Amino acid sequence: MQRFNQVGPWTHFTVEGVSRPFYIIRFDASGQCISPQTREHMLRDLAAGDYTDVLLFSHGWNNDWEDATGAYQRFVTGFHAFTGAQGRGLPASYKPLFVGVFWPSVSLVLPWEQAPNIASAPGLEDAAADPELAAIAELLGEPERARFLALAGQTARLDTAQARELAGLFVQILNPLDDISLQPQPKLTADELLTVWRAAPPLSSPAAAGTGKADPAPDGAGMVGTHPPAAGPGAQAASFLDSLDPRWLVRLATVRIMKDRAGVVGANGVASLLQDLVAAKPARVRGIAHSYGAKLLLTALVRAELTRRLQSVLLLQPAVSYLSFAPDAGQGRSGGFRPVLAKIDQPILSTFSRADTPLYRIYHHAVRRAADIGEMQIASDGVPSRYAALGGYGPAPLRGGESLLQPLPDPGAAYPAPGPALRIVGLDGSAGIHGHGDVANGHTFWALLNQLRASDPGGAPASN
Repeated sequence: MQRFNQVGPWTHFTVEGVSRPFYIIRFDASGQCISPQTREHMLRDLAAGDYTDVLLFSHGWNNDWEDATGAYQRFVTGFHAFTGAQGRGLPASYKPLFVGVFWPSVSLVLPWEQAPNIASAPGLEDAAADPELAAIAELLGEPERARFLALAGQTARLDTAQARELAGLFVQILNPLDDISLQPQPKLTADELLTVWRAAPPLSSPAAAGTGKADPAPDGAGMVGTHPPAAGPGAQAASFLDSLDPRWLVRLATVRIMKDRAGVVGANGVASLLQDLVAAKPARVRGIAHSYGAKLLLTALVRAELTRRLQSVLLLQPAVSYLSFAPDAGQGRSGGFRPVLAKIDQPILSTFSRADTPLYRIYHHAVRRAADIGEMQIASDGVPSRYAALGGYGPAPLRGGESLLQPLPDPGAAYPAPGPALRIVGLDGSAGIHGHGDVANGHTFWALLNQLRASDPGGAPASN
């Protein structure tokens, strides 16, 4: 298995008895491709080979090479094991080439998911070793970096003065960008960030809310899907008026930083990769993206000037707005990713789940823009705010039969026959997706298999 500093495929997978390459194309935080030789090798291979399908993967909240490549390997091997074991064969014409994007991201880790126990009392040295804190601290200079680590690494709650100081450090690096234009928006002030911080729900699972104890169970293990969001106006302010948990601000800032970075990498780097993949006829290009990988892929699709459409897109717990595709997302603007709907042959399949703690409970607290700080209204349709995540609540209803919401089908169950106007299917995976990272399972493999079969010459979406 080749490492990222070697030219050529990262590895190979055996599909129907034939070895098929998996390339990984690396990008830096600005979107510059930092594996240009492998990129060229892949395009030559694609042009010379007999491939029918290019499967382009985009990872989400992974903070190192091993995490991202491990996720890709689990999905690809799991998918092909699924098709063989279930007796539901792949299309006879299927000859894939696999491509993965690797971009520098930071993990959104909840307290009960982190080891060693986050409740232990780390010193400054331990805080600096935390990859999440260290990645954020690198965006600051000295002496701000040391002070940030001292405040953010505390397990004790911060008093008002400390909280304002930490918020002041964060606003130096939080420069939100518009999804498409990539133009800077007004920076948050420390007081605006404190307002969001105070309104956020406690950093514990719903089952542990009010006990002061972090739930030891993994992300959404059978709990979030059976409870409404713990959020409400002033949820923290009412209980902890004069103290705040520093871990929450780290979570909020991580969401903002990675949201912006995914857009930059998609617009500045992956868009041109998509253009080249699509130009390499006649292979069908398919996008498969998880979490902020969806933000990256969709931004790239908007920016790319394509000579033909992508065949399909599968969004797995996407960390983008649930209004991304809406004809009216407010303020007289359509959703930023609405143009993507015209660039894909098949309807987008997009999963969402109440068991996805980061997207169901956290995302909408972190991504609000400065002009709307302090708004924490509960919409009548159960969506907590207009900043809710697509992967937590599904897409907003679109017009004229463009959208459909339905439960994520079990393996073997029929997918809907798409109507002429259908462009996106929101798949409620609350019963089959048990956490933000639970996206390599029979339910998601079945979704991809249906997309492949829908493209089979003379074929139709699989129903058994």
